[in-house]
Amino acid sequence: AACSFWSPHMSKKIIMHNQSKRMLFFGKFLNLPKNEQELKCFYLFGLQYKTNLSQKLKMDLLKQIISIGLKHAHQLGYHCLSFSHFQTSHQLKLFPTFISHSTKLAMYVVHPKNDQLDLNFERTTPPAFEIGLI
Repeated sequence: AACSFWSPHMSKKIIMHNQSKRMLFFGKFLNLPKNEQELKCFYLFGLQYKTNLSQKLKMDLLKQIISIGLKHAHQLGYHCLSFSHFQTSHQLKLFPTFISHSTKLAMYVVHPKNDQLDLNFERTTPPAFEIGLI
């Protein structure tokens, strides 16, 4: 497996707003920012696996990569590690190794009205998408 780590925090910032009392309570233990403070994300970027690896090996490698990324993130003052993972996003079982949160994502194809493309296609591979770029 290969990847990179990156942060766009100099050009974009995530500011925490309207956190629940429960989130603020747990945030104290997890060293997370309070309301109106920046959540600094360290991004796992460009994750690629060697072809023909088993799903179990991919998951083991991902857990190792996350461990390394979190170690670097904390050393550099970041709060969390963030990444997109489409192949098993609904099955990604990181607990109890890591505390994790997943967010659903809708992707759209946008094209001009006068374009007569046939957009009825079946996706057989996950989309190429990097969360750190949005």
